[in-house]
Amino acid sequence: MLQFVSIVLGTLCVGALWSIFGAISGGMSGVFAILAAFAVVSLLAINRFQAGLSRALLAGLMLFVAAAYQAFIQAAAVVAAQLGTGLYETAKSMGFEFTFAVARAQTSVSTRWWFLIALLLALLLGLLWRTPWKTATRGR
Repeated sequence: MLQFVSIVLGTLCVGALWSIFGAISGGMSGVFAILAAFAVVSLLAINRFQAGLSRALLAGLMLFVAAAYQAFIQAAAVVAAQLGTGLYETAKSMGFEFTFAVARAQTSVSTRWWFLIALLLALLLGLLWRTPWKTATRGR
């Protein structure tokens, strides 16, 4: 259960950092998708998921969750800036269709390509990448 909570919270942190990078870089958040793929696969490796098909599929799913959270935050920020309201109030009041429409309008074709490349990278890393660090052992 703790692994699941750790993976979900870590993925949401990756999505939040991704949205901050997108806001700072002026819309070049697609490049951060590659770093997000490495972060998600590293998060799964830290939680002792062995390289294989299950880790690859979970890495792809978690990268999709991070991207959806990033798109939601960026859409809420755009609407909040236009309305002059707070981000939290705007995010609470936005519906799914409106959020999806704003996020889709804010996402460029190059960002979609970067995300597709990152998704393929996450699947490949999840399938093949062995943990580069030694895991701590308890006792001898």
